[in-house]
Amino acid sequence: MPASKCCVIAVFFIASPLAAEVRGLYGSECLPMDSLSETKDLLFKPETLEAVQTVYADLDCRIPAYDISYIGTYLVESGTQTLDYAYESIKLQVLDRRVAATFNQVMLCGLNTWAVGENREVAGHDCGGQLIPALGTMIFDKMKLTPKGIQLGQTSEFLDGLSPASRPIEFDPHVYSAR
Repeated sequence: MPASKCCVIAVFFIASPLAAEVRGLYGSECLPMDSLSETKDLLFKPETLEAVQTVYADLDCRIPAYDISYIGTYLVESGTQTLDYAYESIKLQVLDRRVAATFNQVMLCGLNTWAVGENREVAGHDCGGQLIPALGTMIFDKMKLTPKGIQLGQTSEFLDGLSPASRPIEFDPHVYSAR
């Protein structure tokens, strides 16, 4: 999973008109993801951003498998469409016993104690070949308010948001609608 926009996020907060406008809960529709599906929710609080990505074991977002959540402080700069945040927590929570058994069997993230409903801090771990960012990692993203909600930057192999120079240029076509 890309380092950006997955889960609950916390970042340095600076008061700005845009930051005040963006506060609240936003969510995606059911999104296809290879042979799975996912939904993403973003909660902008006055000083923190929390994101939850729920991955489903089907293509229709009906069979929840696990959640990835991020939390951290954020910075929104008016007039620049920038959203920068730092990970303060990155957790994975299994939602299905079969998924827990599989994660334990393959020792996902180096752990063999997965259980339904228990959050595990996975920051800095290698989880099935996906290196999860370490705590404190800064993400340099972009964001715009639209009449339907908010859009974030479209990440790619070279524009992954891990540095100001690799900040996404285009916007992801998916809109997070106000809830």
